[in-house]
Amino acid sequence: MTKRTPSDQRDRMVSELRLRKKSEWIDEAFQTLEAYLKKNKLRQTVERKAVLETIYRLNGPVDIETLYQLMDMDMHVSKTTVYNVLELLVKAKLVRQVSLIEGGMSFYERTIHQQPHGFTVCRYCGKVTAINRPEEIGEWLEGVPKTFRIEKISFVVHGICKKCQDAERKAIKRMEERRRQHVPNPPKRTSETTAKAGTSQTDSKKTKKT
Repeated sequence: MTKRTPSDQRDRMVSELRLRKKSEWIDEAFQTLEAYLKKNKLRQTVERKAVLETIYRLNGPVDIETLYQLMDMDMHVSKTTVYNVLELLVKAKLVRQVSLIEGGMSFYERTIHQQPHGFTVCRYCGKVTAINRPEEIGEWLEGVPKTFRIEKISFVVHGICKKCQDAERKAIKRMEERRRQHVPNPPKRTSETTAKAGTSQTDSKKTKKT
């Protein structure tokens, strides 16, 4: 049996704590959704609960295509249904729609127990990662006038992720190798070639004197 170190035990406890917190968030989200549906005289559906739970179990924002693929793994649901459910969840203020790429797709994330945060966006693959540093963003927000009502906070850092950087370096290396392979090597000068060149120069000089 493998002996657990204090570090392993701490990591396991943190993981379990995160799972418990997420479970509490989902329960709270379900209750809020139930109240919203009842108030607006709408019925609860399996699809609505499933989309909500999937978003609340993710660590960061998700686009509709990825969400649809995740949903399709567990239950057969159309993309139109997923999109309609997302619209409802946004109206219920259970999910936030974030536009991180100008003219690009939108991303969706939970709102309950969500601290102010930013995002990194890779301009090659489009991968989005949340930057969870609420204390620093909170300090930045201290400059906002008290009379200003904040509705949405968006802090986006655009760049290239590590995976795409590695792929870019490999592609450049392959191009350089191909270029070296296609460059013809200069002909080697042998003693015979040198002798012929010397004879040719001598004959040329004799011709000029004549």
